[in-house]
Amino acid sequence: MSGSTRRLSGEFSRLAASTPGIAGRASGLFVRYVDHGVQQLRWLDAELAATTRLANAASEVKDPDMQLALLRLAGPRLEAAMLGSLLLAVWLDFLHLTDVALKQQFYSVERLFVDLDRV
Repeated sequence: MSGSTRRLSGEFSRLAASTPGIAGRASGLFVRYVDHGVQQLRWLDAELAATTRLANAASEVKDPDMQLALLRLAGPRLEAAMLGSLLLAVWLDFLHLTDVALKQQFYSVERLFVDLDRV
């Protein structure tokens, strides 16, 4: 998961700096979509950190029932983080498509904005 979040973070940074694309066209109108992805990435990192803390606490507890309880708390968080990384990767694909469409001027800015707002 850490490799996936690092890759996502790097891609969001690259998109935020794409002056011929998302960051430059239409006075940065599409930057808010990149910011939304960055906010979701922060949530993802927080869930992974909480999962790690719970797993570490479970390894330090002597009582097997308490270990199991802590791992059961960590499980749904880990599942949410894994699913969140998949959804964030799809969101990143939409942003890459938007970036290319803006760079190559395939769509008008207005039409692209309306179409992306539907997603």
